[in-house]
Amino acid sequence: PGAAGQRVFGGLEILRGERMLTWGRESPPTVWDTAGSDAICVFRKHSGVVTAARTFPCGDRVATGGIDGRTMVWSASSCDVAHRMLVPGWVLSLAALEDGDTLAISSSFGTTLWSTRSGARLRVLSPSATSAVPFPDGRRLLMFNRQRAMVWDASSGSLRPLRSSADGGVEGAAVAPGGDVVATCGGGVLTVWDAASGAALHSFR
Repeated sequence: PGAAGQRVFGGLEILRGERMLTWGRESPPTVWDTAGSDAICVFRKHSGVVTAARTFPCGDRVATGGIDGRTMVWSASSCDVAHRMLVPGWVLSLAALEDGDTLAISSSFGTTLWSTRSGARLRVLSPSATSAVPFPDGRRLLMFNRQRAMVWDASSGSLRPLRSSADGGVEGAAVAPGGDVVATCGGGVLTVWDAASGAALHSFR
């Protein structure tokens, strides 16, 4: 655990074909063979700490972002870089959509959509949302900052705020496996929301 007030970066994701991705503040993103415990590739092309990582639905590509503002899309087997994308500020979260091409990059300056095939920026989703969590269907995103949370639907393009989500602030958020409800926490309050209507269902203190 980090010291009080220190942001801790790191995580683990399972890929297809007995592989997993790990990354951390002191270690570069690494794809492992879970059967033999060997490193398949170690990605060392960021100039600073890696702050976010995400695997794509196909399982053969990885996106990583860092404090240098750069997001790179690379092969999980060879570590070859396909595209580099640059946003202002630190990269705080990454979310891959169902089409296997579109990537939501959240930084301290908002959330933007990018094409990982061309490396081009597609649109600004929210100038204030600093984190995005994908829904299981890959067509929606739960985006949030410290004041509020909202659900973006790729099919309709709608952006629906969660009602009264600023009451306790938002420090973290998660999507249920079925995608029908989401949860936010902040200010000692955990709130469960209906993802379709944005209405609060339950609050726990």
